[in-house]
Amino acid sequence: MSSSALGRGLESLIPTDFIIEEQFDPTAKSGDDIGKNLEVKLSDIEPNEHQPRMNFKEGPMADLVESIRVHGVIQPVVISPKPGGGYNLIAGERRWRASNFLKLDTIPAIIRTPNDQQKLELALVENVQREDLGPLETATAYVKLHQQFNLSYEQVAEKVGKALSTVLNAIRLLNLPADAKQALYDKRISEGHARVLAGMNAFPEAQKELLGHILDEGWSVRQAEQFSVVTKSQDKSKQAAKTEEVFKFRQEAVTKLKNKLNTEVELKPRSKGGRLVIDYRDDEELARIVSSIG
Repeated sequence: MSSSALGRGLESLIPTDFIIEEQFDPTAKSGDDIGKNLEVKLSDIEPNEHQPRMNFKEGPMADLVESIRVHGVIQPVVISPKPGGGYNLIAGERRWRASNFLKLDTIPAIIRTPNDQQKLELALVENVQREDLGPLETATAYVKLHQQFNLSYEQVAEKVGKALSTVLNAIRLLNLPADAKQALYDKRISEGHARVLAGMNAFPEAQKELLGHILDEGWSVRQAEQFSVVTKSQDKSKQAAKTEEVFKFRQEAVTKLKNKLNTEVELKPRSKGGRLVIDYRDDEELARIVSSIG
């Protein structure tokens, strides 16, 4: 994926030439050492704790292992020094894993000192450029940027070069029930199916039924959308019928009170409960009303 496809937000945050811009060795004794290719021991590198990818596919990994076996690691990984020694991996975990599988001693590396937020952002960029993260992994990364680094979702969208609606729709998938999440992770349902299911969180029984139709009968996204529309339409009809029933009950109650007390009565509903206003002209009428109630 080209850098332009990532959006201007990411480009303003991380230069497109980040990987080749400069190679920095914090242990260098003189300026002459800056800019040299570095070989770092694999045993000195720990994987990035902020890596959003949870699933490293066996097929692509096998291809990468064979490529490194034949050609070596062509593109350096990006690492940052740890305070107690060694390095944290920022970008290039697939290359690092493949090199470990091949039991290589060292790997070409560029040493950087980005903060944790940049670590996550760089890991996101690398995975978007090479092989898309799964929907749940992407959503988790968005939430992590929001919660751990105090970014609004508008800022998250800007940084990853996505529309705000895209980010919010992705995050909604995290509210799916466990069985739907697992089906999405296993790719037994598509992201389109998952979005429809996420829109039915208010109808858990119908949501479960829909998941069954998708898994057992191979329903398309279009069929799932039609099921959702019908479910929500039926719910609106039920709500409308309930509202009409409540309105009718209240009107009948007011009419009975008016006839019983022989005066004006007004009902003022609130979100919970309400007020009942009974009119009277003077103390004598008030006494009559009280007597009627008694």
